[in-house]
Amino acid sequence: MTRATAVLLWLAICGGCTSDQSEGPPEADEGVETPAPPAPVPASEADPIEQPPALPAMEVTGTATDTIELRSEGPALQFLPDEVSAENGARILIRYHNGGDLPHNFALFMQEDVIDEMVTAAYEAAETGFIPPSAGAYLIAYSPLVSPGQTIEMEFIVPPPGEYTYICLFPGHAQMMIGTFRSLN
Repeated sequence: MTRATAVLLWLAICGGCTSDQSEGPPEADEGVETPAPPAPVPASEADPIEQPPALPAMEVTGTATDTIELRSEGPALQFLPDEVSAENGARILIRYHNGGDLPHNFALFMQEDVIDEMVTAAYEAAETGFIPPSAGAYLIAYSPLVSPGQTIEMEFIVPPPGEYTYICLFPGHAQMMIGTFRSLN
């Protein structure tokens, strides 16, 4: 084995690591070139990274015809009330006050069969207040993370008649912080 081969082998195994003994790699023979690292691939040529769908914007327009008040209190992991209703097609405002000891959020889903998947995905969604971007296609309304003592408002049009589930997606809260939203004829 040549000295240059030994250097390359050492670099491959050790990755250029150093130790307290400061021995370093053996010296390369003069005139022997080591291969250059691969050039970075420009972003335009890189494989596109599939982005999750964006969360729908939750704007308060001030045109709501009704307001529903939700809250949480103290150490209890629950929404109060845990059942609310509104008329189908109405524009409503939900005002959520976090009087609890922990941060919470609010997510109202169009369909129940995706909730377990979204609860799991929420663990990886700290950057979006534990509302997974992939939940966007399934949400009627949602809030950012609401700190204790904070109040947040969400405005939306009540979906077709039926029952819809709202939960807190903060990790560990979804099993207890759950409620039913009824859309009435």
